[in-house]
Amino acid sequence: GNDTFTCDSGLSGGDLTGMGFDAQVHRYNNGSWVVNDPLNSVTIAVGQSFQVRKMAEGGTADFVFTNAMRTGGDPAFYKPSESRERYLNITLRQGGHSDKAVVYFMNDATDGFDASYDANRLTDGGTFPMVYTLSGTERLSYNALPVLSAGETKTVPLSVRTEAGACTLRFSDLATLPATVVLEDKKLNKMQPVSEGYEYAFTTQSGDSRDRYVLHFHADFPAGVPSASGADGGVRMFPNPAGGSVTLVLSDGHGYRDATVTDLSGRAVRFHALSGSDLQTLDIAGLPSGVYFIHLTGIENTALKLIKQ
Repeated sequence: GNDTFTCDSGLSGGDLTGMGFDAQVHRYNNGSWVVNDPLNSVTIAVGQSFQVRKMAEGGTADFVFTNAMRTGGDPAFYKPSESRERYLNITLRQGGHSDKAVVYFMNDATDGFDASYDANRLTDGGTFPMVYTLSGTERLSYNALPVLSAGETKTVPLSVRTEAGACTLRFSDLATLPATVVLEDKKLNKMQPVSEGYEYAFTTQSGDSRDRYVLHFHADFPAGVPSASGADGGVRMFPNPAGGSVTLVLSDGHGYRDATVTDLSGRAVRFHALSGSDLQTLDIAGLPSGVYFIHLTGIENTALKLIKQ
């Protein structure tokens, strides 16, 4: 026939959760499995292959098409992007193939698996590249997390599966995130700040990068509290506010020699000699709570505002 069907996560004619399934549908598209956006419903067109996952272990669950699930006319296949709140798109490319993972933030999401928002990364058994995040033992193509509070840091493992060769990880839609994103490459012991459209190039042996990467999300300051005084020189700082220590993420070959922490009166309260590493941790334990500045000196000078908790 020429019917299309709409499957909903809510209480309706095509209620997935009422049938015993998670509220996500994976569709087969152009040679690979993709997942609908984490929304309330997805349209399944005539002749389209799809997968759903049963929520609980053990027993069986039946997926039944009903007349109430039939749609007419020309329904929109995707819901508008405004329904997503704060999300990051991550695209893995190798050769002519690619795969995508999404991390996003919603008020009622949790750090664990959320059947209404998260989607598992299904394997297709092929040799195409695969990227996903981890929530415990769950491999997720869509990973919803609770909205970050000001100064909060969230760490998310990021895994890739590839054949041997050159690859890139591309990051987009960062403008929707009220957070700084840093990519950690554990194999190279490198911390890389991520900006809109940034592509991280790497080479890999077949399958050797499953546990190589970590994403660090650092929430921005509350309104009216700037992160820097003067030029920030491309330096990222987290967490902020901070307690016992603060970490600076610098560029390769940054050229900074030392860091001096001053209070609002300009009095120096800490001094740190810096190494050539792009990751520097400064000890601020014992300082009273308040506002401080971190002055970096070298081939250029940079001042960052720090809030000590």
